[in-house]
Amino acid sequence: MLIFNNDIPPFLELVAAGYSMQFNEHGPSPTGVLWADAKGQEKRFATLCKVINKTDADQEITINDLGCGYGALFEYLNVDKFNDGRFKYYGSDICRDMIVNTKTRITDSRAHFNWSYQTQQICDYSFCSGTFNMKGTAEDDIWTSYVKESLRHLFEHSKKGMGFNLHDAKQKKRLEWTYYADKKDIYNFCKKELSGDLTLLEDKAKKEFTILVRK
Repeated sequence: MLIFNNDIPPFLELVAAGYSMQFNEHGPSPTGVLWADAKGQEKRFATLCKVINKTDADQEITINDLGCGYGALFEYLNVDKFNDGRFKYYGSDICRDMIVNTKTRITDSRAHFNWSYQTQQICDYSFCSGTFNMKGTAEDDIWTSYVKESLRHLFEHSKKGMGFNLHDAKQKKRLEWTYYADKKDIYNFCKKELSGDLTLLEDKAKKEFTILVRK
C-alpha cells in the first residue's frame, strides 16, 4: 500500500532533494541513506528495539518508522526480531524516490509506505533512526523546533513507546548540513512534555545518543 501526502514543509524540500541525490547515486543501501555501513545501521536498530517489551515479542505488534528510507528497518525486524512474521510495519519518508523504489522492492503485505513528513498510523512502537541528522540549510533553532514537534506527534501515535537517535552537539568536528542536538535539552523536553519513563543510551565513540521513551 502506497500513500502520497505531498504536504512536506518548504524547509524540508531541500533535505528531501539531498536524500534523493544520495539515493539515486548509491541505491537501496546504507550509503544511499548516509549511513557508513550496514553493521553500524543494524547496531542502531538493535539499540532502538530495546524499547520493545520482551512479552511483545510473542504477539503481533505494530511499528511506525519515521524516515524509513529504503525500508531497512522492516528488513531487519523481519530477519532478526520477528522472524515468525507477527508484526505490521508503517514507514514514512520525505523522499519520494525512496518510497517509490521501496514499494517496488518490498511487496510484503505487512509493510506499508507513506510519502510524508509525519506518521499517519497509531502503532504500538515508533522509531526514528538517523531521521533528523540532515537539516540542509535550516537554522538550528528551526530544526530543533521541528525535531521536538515531530517527537511529540510520534509519541501521540505510539501506544507503548518510541525510540530515536541523534548526533551529540558535544563534538568538535561537524559536517555541513548536519544537525547536532543538545542532549540535555532533548532529554528534558522528552521528560517534561512526553513521559518520565526514559532511557538514555550514549555511544561516545560515534558521538551520538539514543533516547527510549515508554508510556
